[in-house]
This record gives sequence, structure tokens and C-alpha cells, in this order.
Amino acid sequence: GKMVERSLFDEEEAKARSRQLEIERLSKQLRDMVSRVELDKCGDDAKRLNAEIERLKRQLESMVQKGDHDAAQDNLRAAQAELNQLRSLLANHVPKAELDKCLDDVRRLEGELERLKQLLEGMVSKALLDAANDKL
Repeated sequence: GKMVERSLFDEEEAKARSRQLEIERLSKQLRDMVSRVELDKCGDDAKRLNAEIERLKRQLESMVQKGDHDAAQDNLRAAQAELNQLRSLLANHVPKAELDKCLDDVRRLEGELERLKQLLEGMVSKALLDAANDKL
């Protein structure tokens, strides 16, 4: 066959070896890499999860422990029961002022009754007087 200069052959063989090494280097680098699409998807997942975490944190800030809520409901029920009891008692009560006025009225009427009794002691009935006059 045809012959080529050794220097040309050596040069080409060196280029081929160099390219082979570059291929192996890039192949190894590619094995340690992932596609940009995968990275973007991961970033989107991270953003979505972060947003959900923030939403739940805000929700938690506006909430209280169930135990605290249960205790508050117990307090509310107890207060409502006490309120109902007081309302029931009040239904059978009147303002003290009304009693005071009634007691004043009773004292006034007792005084009037006493005055009339004293007036009567110094008198006789008209019928008795008429009967006495008739005997005259």
C-alpha cells in the first residue's frame, strides 16, 4: 500500500489519543452530572415545600394547643352555668329599693292605723250615742 510519513502518522495518533482522553474525561464528568431539567424540578419542589411550610407556620401562629382550647371551653361552660344560675336566682328577686319602699309604706300605714285606734278610744259609736239620747 501507500506510505505516509511517520511524523504525520505520529501526529495523527497523538491527536486521536488526546481526543480519546477528552472523551473519557467528559464521559466521567457527565456521569457525575444530572440534566438541568432535573435540577429545575428539584428547585421547584423546594420552593413549593418552603411555601407550604411558611403557610403552616402562619396557620400555627393563629392557633393554640388543643389542650388550651379544651380548657377554655371548660371555663366557658362553667361560666355559662354560673350565669344561668344567677339569672334563675334574679328571676325570683326584686331590687332592694322596692322592698325598702314597701317597708316604708307598711310603717306609714301602721302609724296611720295607730293614730286611728287612739282616736277611736276617745269615742263611742253613733248608734250607742243615739240609743243613750233616746233614753233621755
